[in-house]
Amino acid sequence: MSESVGAVHLGWDVVTVAAGGGGKPTTLLMVDGQATPTAQLLADASGQLHTSGVDGGRSDIGPAIADVRDILGHSRIVVAGATWPVDAVFGARFHNPVAAIRAYLGGTPDVLALPYPDSWSEQLVDSYAEVVESIGIAVEPIPESVALAGYVRERAIVDNEIGATIVYSDGRSLLVVAVHADGARPTASVDVTLPRDAHNDSRAADSVVEDVVAAARDIDADSRQIVLIGNIVDNERLRFAFQNHFGRRLVVAAEPLHAIAIGAAALVAGASEESEERIGPPANDDLTVRHAVVMPEPSRAFGAPSPADHGATVRHVAASHRQPSMWDDSGPARLVEPVVNGVRAHAITLILAGAALVALIVAFLAFRWFTEPEPLSAEDTRAAVVAAMLPSDEFDGMTAREIEDGIVAVTTGTELTSMACGSIPLTAKEATGARASAEQSFEAPQNSPADGDGYRAGDALSLRAMYYDPDTADSVMSAILGRVQDCPNGAANDLRYVVAVPSNGEDPGPPLQAGSTPERQKPSLDAHGGDRLAWRGLLPRADSTIGRVQHVTCLADRTGDIVLRACGTSLETRRADELAELGISRLLERNR
Repeated sequence: MSESVGAVHLGWDVVTVAAGGGGKPTTLLMVDGQATPTAQLLADASGQLHTSGVDGGRSDIGPAIADVRDILGHSRIVVAGATWPVDAVFGARFHNPVAAIRAYLGGTPDVLALPYPDSWSEQLVDSYAEVVESIGIAVEPIPESVALAGYVRERAIVDNEIGATIVYSDGRSLLVVAVHADGARPTASVDVTLPRDAHNDSRAADSVVEDVVAAARDIDADSRQIVLIGNIVDNERLRFAFQNHFGRRLVVAAEPLHAIAIGAAALVAGASEESEERIGPPANDDLTVRHAVVMPEPSRAFGAPSPADHGATVRHVAASHRQPSMWDDSGPARLVEPVVNGVRAHAITLILAGAALVALIVAFLAFRWFTEPEPLSAEDTRAAVVAAMLPSDEFDGMTAREIEDGIVAVTTGTELTSMACGSIPLTAKEATGARASAEQSFEAPQNSPADGDGYRAGDALSLRAMYYDPDTADSVMSAILGRVQDCPNGAANDLRYVVAVPSNGEDPGPPLQAGSTPERQKPSLDAHGGDRLAWRGLLPRADSTIGRVQHVTCLADRTGDIVLRACGTSLETRRADELAELGISRLLERNR
């Protein structure tokens, strides 16, 4: 049987509580007669602390501490003339939540899970654990991202076949978490800024969705499911922005405000059960312990480290102090080290390691000095993008569109526009290092047959190449992906109803015209791995050369310092896909 576990998630605004294990299901709990009581502490005229459950009719009660977490690291605080030790303040804040946990479990929990923000320092986490431990319960601090991963696994949103991208918000910021179908892979998380105007402005809310898409791509999140958690669920503008972008892939958590507490409790209870099956109970049953879930560090770090959330084992660490370091002279774990010629062996190792490090640094600096590429001149960048374009007879059956100076249009400086679509200006991220762009178009003749193996009326290809400075070319792809979400914005471009193809997970297929039905066999684009980006949209009738709504598929890729893009246009989405793949393959062949 698993240990009994309680979980208290102390946020800046509300407190949420859950409990489970020991033969009881994990569930949310009411505190002070409320599901989400406010987190602030109140005080009366004498300095006595109270929670929100105090009699509301008292006239001598007022706000005292808005966010109790702000006093971590201090030894005491003065409230209405009364001096309170910090551990006593946390004892007051946790008294009612722990009482609710005891009532549900039928006794004091074996472990109290303490979710904390991923951005907290180790020192702050230790301070938090120590002051809560002072109430006499063993605690287990858990990053919020790991608790969120525990929730989606507990509620079977994530299983062995499909992962998820979690978007969590406490109203102040956003946390994007990658939870993989493979439970052995650690979670990864990254913070995303949440502007104030996103709560009541649709355009700002759409921009937040773009930032989340880019962040999810950066941490290799599974985009087949997007799970909204936190009080973002109650904001219509933000919720509708995510709904409009992700459609049926969007999942709204059933317990959005309690998800972290439920996930933390379920995770610790499950870990303790697995540990008992594997290693049995601890040898010393009289030892007061802090149960620490041991989880490997992530292979990639994005924002705060997010330890793996699955397959964890449990170790027992004395609650009164840390395990002493092997180099701690005062601790019982001190090792007897061999002495070689009067010098400790580990000292020699450190000296040799330091010398090797210095040598590597010198070699690296020398390598960069002699090999770091220099940016091309303005004339050379123009020549580079023009050379990246294809000859006019590249596609037999389509003709290159003539412009004033030939078939290639070149832009530089402030004339540059986004690689995403139309004439949208560059964002600051896209503009960094952008030097020159070349563009050309090919189209089938208007009298081309409507069927057959050749190109048909309405078939067209738009090709583009943009040169970036060597030190900025690596970071531009995520900026382009974010800008793709701005494509359906009116007169600045010609695409509507844009759907991005995720870099992992299932291809969502093309956007549908009003009144049309999806194809039986959904088309599929390969945008997995490398720098490949893909998106689809619809070309309105007014912008079509044949006066009909057309499908557009765009593929972007990178070779060296040049970003390439090919957009195929056709009456059928499959042909648009094929044209885009043909165009990007020819561009890559020419520029390799």
